[in-house]
Amino acid sequence: MAELDARQERSLGSVIRNQRALQVAGAVLVLLGGAYLYFGFSRYELGREPGDSFDRPIASLGRVFAGYQHGLQKMQTSTELETFLIEQVRFQTDVTASVTVLLVRLYVGTIVLTAGLMLLTVSVERRRLLALIRTLRE
Repeated sequence: MAELDARQERSLGSVIRNQRALQVAGAVLVLLGGAYLYFGFSRYELGREPGDSFDRPIASLGRVFAGYQHGLQKMQTSTELETFLIEQVRFQTDVTASVTVLLVRLYVGTIVLTAGLMLLTVSVERRRLLALIRTLRE
């Protein structure tokens, strides 16, 4: 095998030194993504207000539909059918809000989990390549 120049040696040394950090970062992202997915599923209840949690920007997405709820509460009904229909629309608005928050939480958790898995995959493949390089250098 041809000898490496100084720049290539430094680059290879950097890859070897950063291998452990890459594995730790990947594992942390997998754990965080999995925990956030669990959190998203555990907080979900059909038709329930998302409430406050540490992910306020995502939880506040459910409040986008609050304007519709306010308008529905102000509507005057004159028949039982109208009352029933307004209640159904109110329920569907609640369901839409809670499902929206759930889906965004699932998207974020899945993206973080996938990023962690990608880092772990890169780490495993790098380890194989580094073992091959080590073998060829001997």
